[in-house]
Amino acid sequence: MLRQRRADLRRRFLCAAAFLVLSLLVGVTPAVCGDAPSNLDLMTEMTAAVANELGDKFASQLAGRGVKLRPYAADERYQFLNTVFISTFADRGMTVYKSSVPDSSALTVEFQALKFELAYPRVYRSWLFGGKKVERRADITILATIYDPTTGSVLWVGQGGRETVDEFEHGDVKRIQEGTFSFARPELPTSGWSKLVEPVFVGGIVVGLIYLFFSNQNSDTS
Repeated sequence: MLRQRRADLRRRFLCAAAFLVLSLLVGVTPAVCGDAPSNLDLMTEMTAAVANELGDKFASQLAGRGVKLRPYAADERYQFLNTVFISTFADRGMTVYKSSVPDSSALTVEFQALKFELAYPRVYRSWLFGGKKVERRADITILATIYDPTTGSVLWVGQGGRETVDEFEHGDVKRIQEGTFSFARPELPTSGWSKLVEPVFVGGIVVGLIYLFFSNQNSDTS
């Protein structure tokens, strides 16, 4: 009777240990894909926030005058920034001239991207054998200068910025990187040796638990 009770306790212990180890390896809370914004949506939201920050700072310098934006360069980053800035400033009620400037009193707003970065610092597993996650970091800092083209004088200089760090499921990469802008598709870091080590390590643990369980049963019945 005592031998049978000990055998039952050993089996329960092994079952509980196996469940605990597998739970720690795999994880118990599956993440839902699609929660994180796409890279393009994230950068648009952050750029609009920077534009509003700058608009709040130089609003008093406008005195009702319209503005013409002048990007520091002409690459795709500045094309993107210019589009978002025009839309954001127009939503604030500012008069923004996209091409020609019929109003001689309009001011020139030159902007330079001191930082416009989107990167994936690492790819990792929240649990040893759980699903892969991608860490994402975005950082935008814009320097703006307001000129009076009629006099050539500088009326205002200032900067605004935003930065954020979040994560998303590795399987959601395709949706996250949608869009035609190359900056929205940063390079994914490789997992390195973990691709080989993790499955071997986990497989060894699982096989070991199974072996202990069945060897224990055999010893009880002998």
